[in-house]
Amino acid sequence: MTDSAGGADVGGASVLTDDAVGIAGLPESAPPLGTRAARREAKRGARREARRRTQRSRRAVRLRRLAVTGVAASLLVGATGAWLAYGSPFLDIREVQVVGAPDYLADPIEQAAGVTLGGPLVSVDLQVIEDRVGQLIDVQEVTAQQKWPHTVVVSVTPRTTVAVVPAAGGQGVELIGSDGTTMGAIDAAPAGLPVVKAAGDDRRRVSQALAALDPQALAAVEWGQVREGEIELQLRDDRGFVLWGGDEDNATKGKALAVLLSYDEDARWFDLTRAGTPTTLLDPPANARKPQASASPTPTPSSGGEAPTASAEESEAITPVPQPQVATGGGEQVAGLVPQPG
Repeated sequence: MTDSAGGADVGGASVLTDDAVGIAGLPESAPPLGTRAARREAKRGARREARRRTQRSRRAVRLRRLAVTGVAASLLVGATGAWLAYGSPFLDIREVQVVGAPDYLADPIEQAAGVTLGGPLVSVDLQVIEDRVGQLIDVQEVTAQQKWPHTVVVSVTPRTTVAVVPAAGGQGVELIGSDGTTMGAIDAAPAGLPVVKAAGDDRRRVSQALAALDPQALAAVEWGQVREGEIELQLRDDRGFVLWGGDEDNATKGKALAVLLSYDEDARWFDLTRAGTPTTLLDPPANARKPQASASPTPTPSSGGEAPTASAEESEAITPVPQPQVATGGGEQVAGLVPQPG
């Protein structure tokens, strides 16, 4: 007789059939349940199952502990980092360093930056610092950055005064910066500053050209203007005329003019339209347009010397000088900036 569990009733004792053996979790090769070996095998199976349940339980406990430990460690690290960044003296602001500014401008820049010493370096607003310092008329460009662990660095490009223009109403002059910005008004023009006879974008172009000159070359310029799209500079003391050309390669042209003024004292015509090959002549070439000042938007504060006029014939090329290297050809001098070998 077979019961519902798949066992057979034999002589009043239940004996598992092959199907019942699989249900009880015993191997099919196990001896009949009624034997001692079968009982031992059943106990082993129960112990194995208990061990598996215990291992699974322990593994779950370890995972929970690791998760809790990880969360606690993350919170601890975050709290420590926040304390180091915002509350500790290890990353506080102890210095504001001003780079690129002349000495007289360092203190005004530091005051305009408004950085609070002792505050957290991580929370300093660099954009706010740049906006504040950028409002100073003497500052043309500004960049702020953090320098760990204790310094805020403010790097500036100063706006230098390179020229003047007559003030509105004819009283005094306005100081013009290296980018054409008006930097203020004074009663009289300082010595050594040229007059810019241009307005708007032309004023910016002339100012940027003048900014490329060293102090000695700048002092030699009487006025500057833009005519027919090209920058022109009139030199003082009958020194001559400079056809600067466009506003590209200003740095190269500025260095070239400084060298030519120092080594070519007889030249009265300086053509810098080709920055790499400037040209000098004793007089303007016959086909050159007559250098003259265009109408200024406001009266000029000083009259200055008259601009040289074109001669009837192009002069002969002047004698080459030791520096800069000069090549003679075509009735004019083409001066480069490479010194002759000794």
